Amino acid sequence: MKHLIKILILLILTVNYSCKNHYKGLSKSITENLVLASSINNETGETIGEGTEFIIMNDGWIEASLDLSEYFHGNSKDLMIHLDWVNEKGTSFYKKKQILVKNSTKVNTAVSISPELREAGDYKLNVYAFRELIVSEKFTLLSAFKSDTLLKETIKLEVKANRKTTKQKDKSPIIHLMNDKWIKATVKLKNKPKTNKKELLYQLNWIDSKGKIFYKKRYSILSREKKSTFDCSVEVAPNKKETGNYKVQLLLFGNLIAEKQFTLQAQLEASKVKVKTTLCKEYTNDKKIGITTNFNIGKNNKVRAIFDLENCLAFGKKEQLHFKVSWVGSNGKKFYSKRFNFKAKEDKKTLVSAISIPPKKRKPGKYKVQLYLFNQLISEEEFRLK
Repeated sequence: MKHLIKILILLILTVNYSCKNHYKGLSKSITENLVLASSINNETGETIGEGTEFIIMNDGWIEASLDLSEYFHGNSKDLMIHLDWVNEKGTSFYKKKQILVKNSTKVNTAVSISPELREAGDYKLNVYAFRELIVSEKFTLLSAFKSDTLLKETIKLEVKANRKTTKQKDKSPIIHLMNDKWIKATVKLKNKPKTNKKELLYQLNWIDSKGKIFYKKRYSILSREKKSTFDCSVEVAPNKKETGNYKVQLLLFGNLIAEKQFTLQAQLEASKVKVKTTLCKEYTNDKKIGITTNFNIGKNNKVRAIFDLENCLAFGKKEQLHFKVSWVGSNGKKFYSKRFNFKAKEDKKTLVSAISIPPKKRKPGKYKVQLYLFNQLISEEEFRLK
């Protein structure tokens, strides 16, 4: 009997020792892979504002990410994890439970740190495995940042028509809706606030004519950097945006420090500009030579498209005109494009675009050349290569 008791005691001690070693390895894995940040991209793992000190702010969050893939390299059993957020008074205010398995080793959780919900102080994120406390990660919430002054000329707006960018010099620019058109907001930071935080958390809010945020993006800037610039773009296609007064706001730790207003107006009617398209073999001194729609494929041969425009002043002398010539192959796919961007000085203008048609590049068949204004098709001409 005594011998049996000794064996049981030995088994219990062995199990306890094994559990301690097991949790010791788990504790190390959690400590090394638990990340706290203001923002975490779950797909790339990229973080903004990673650390253990966070400033209370409107629309602010702390996100926690834990990846135990390394732990599961030597363990195949499922793992029940609890993440428990504890406030400055020692009270739990949010818990998350998740079962981790070998092919699903990540757990994410987040809590709001808005002034209405949180107070400054020392907080903890407790990590439990099978309801046993393994790691207690401490972090601090700092008082909300306050600034009553808007910084002038901090945000500059540009209009991007595809890859070509045209600056708008107006302080309150008027921008017309257009397919595949983007507005780019560029922020150049001049005077950074004095703070003991290593990272400054900025946010750009795009606000529509109804006062609602339709897009926002956060940025983390090191406070020691002398000059800092960041930008953000939104599309202003007619099917995605409505006309009206818009604005883009710059926030620092959730506090508004600058804003820029702009107006979106209805899409311009490209059909007001008239165009006559001529295809020819040569174009010299404003003369079209070899006008045709049938071209022979040859080493030095080319197809030239001449677009004679009229009524270019239909939108005034200040409006930037965005033209694009697209060449479409016999397979229906565009293989070459050329852009023309200018402000009209006269009512008439000629645009020229050409393609080479050597045997190595082109095959016989029907082709097209298209002309777009403001990404609206205003001319299409067919031709044949043989």
